[in-house]
Amino acid sequence: MNAVNEILARVPLDDLAGQLGASKKDTKDAASQAITSLLGGLHYNSQESDGVASLAKALLGHAGGAKAVSGGGKVDLGSIDTGDGAKIVKHALGTTPSRAATQLSAKTGAASPLLAKVLPVVAPLVLTYVANQALGASGGSILDLVKGSIGGSGSSKPTSGGGLGDLLGDVLGSALGTGKATPAPRASSTKEGSVLGSILGHLF
Repeated sequence: MNAVNEILARVPLDDLAGQLGASKKDTKDAASQAITSLLGGLHYNSQESDGVASLAKALLGHAGGAKAVSGGGKVDLGSIDTGDGAKIVKHALGTTPSRAATQLSAKTGAASPLLAKVLPVVAPLVLTYVANQALGASGGSILDLVKGSIGGSGSSKPTSGGGLGDLLGDVLGSALGTGKATPAPRASSTKEGSVLGSILGHLF
């Protein structure tokens, strides 16, 4: 089972579809595309020095809940903090769920309003999955790498190569099926549309 399907298997699609007023098929397609996009965005960030620092902090904040979410079975929709999910979307894709949904819709044909609602629901599950995979790949030492990466006070800026950046690049590259430490796509501009367009163009 690939990473997208593993994460998707935790989503109660019937409940989510009912909550959103969409068909199960459309909800599943939107969730799959959202998960793929978020993994791609995190991969992009893992190759950038500032992105590694931010991702390190996010992983540190979510490490405690990783086992609970990934212990098997479906996740209770009521337990998902979509406010936190929106922040994860902003970090991973560089923009709000609604703006990310508009660009993702243009690439995939899925309904933008549905994607905008699904993105913050699946985002915490994606981050939890990455935390679990990184913990396994590091033999449980990722928390030490994370703490070292942010220098305790968060004042230091890690480089994109070596240590945590390499580990996360490997984990995310594997999750996306791109292999070991595959460089993430670079955008020609720092504007959010250019960065997200570069990420999505690489995935779809």
